[in-house]
Amino acid sequence: MASAVEAQAAAQAKAAKTAAAAKAKAAAAKKAAAKKAAAKAAAKKKAAAKAAAKKAAAKAAAKKKAAAKAAAKKAAAKAAAKKKAAAKAAAKKAAAKAAAKKKAAAKAAAKKAAAKAAAKKKAAAKAAAKRAASWVHPVRKYTLSAKFAQAGGMWQSTHSGQDFAVNSGTDVVAAHGGTVVKAGPNGAGDGPAYGNAIVIRHGNGTYSQYAHLSRIDVRVGQVVRTGQHIARSGNTGNSSGPHLHFEIRRTADYGSAIDPVAFLRAKGLSL
Repeated sequence: MASAVEAQAAAQAKAAKTAAAAKAKAAAAKKAAAKKAAAKAAAKKKAAAKAAAKKAAAKAAAKKKAAAKAAAKKAAAKAAAKKKAAAKAAAKKAAAKAAAKKKAAAKAAAKKAAAKAAAKKKAAAKAAAKRAASWVHPVRKYTLSAKFAQAGGMWQSTHSGQDFAVNSGTDVVAAHGGTVVKAGPNGAGDGPAYGNAIVIRHGNGTYSQYAHLSRIDVRVGQVVRTGQHIARSGNTGNSSGPHLHFEIRRTADYGSAIDPVAFLRAKGLSL
């Protein structure tokens, strides 16, 4: 009876031990499964975190790249605008410089032209003054009457000089300095039509003649200066009224006369 009880107790103890072992094994398996699930969840979480970090890094890199690209574009646009503005300013400056240079050149040219014109005018005035000083009118306060080469019944062909209508006794002067080569009545050898006359020889083969004089105050061979008194006007010879008959000749004799008005004007005199 005691053995049965002992055997039963032993069996029960064994069964309890086996159950405890099974329970412990199940608990261990459960613990291992929980640990494995936790590890899997941690790995999944880590992978998700890693993927999120990678995605965030990629997004940040893309954003940084886009920002850098935008900054570069902005900088390029700014540089281009600056370059364009500089080119425009340089062109404007160059245009202003060219305009100023052109204006200065025009001003200098105008100044030079004005100076040249002034010099030319001065030279012309000087030349005219020189010519005027070298030749003078043979009488003062006159009226031009019969002209050179004028046709008329009082002359053999045409008029050989220019008549200066003045009162008898008017002062007659040498139109230019020279030497008296003819002086006297009968046209001083040129004919009675001239009345009392004088012929003066000047330089360069030029002669001046003064006719119809009332009085002769110089002699042949006498040297006279420009503007010197030589006679008094009159109405001698073939004359219709008191006047001075004036000629410019190429020789001392009749027949070599040229237009005296044109000659005197060329010397700067106004008639």
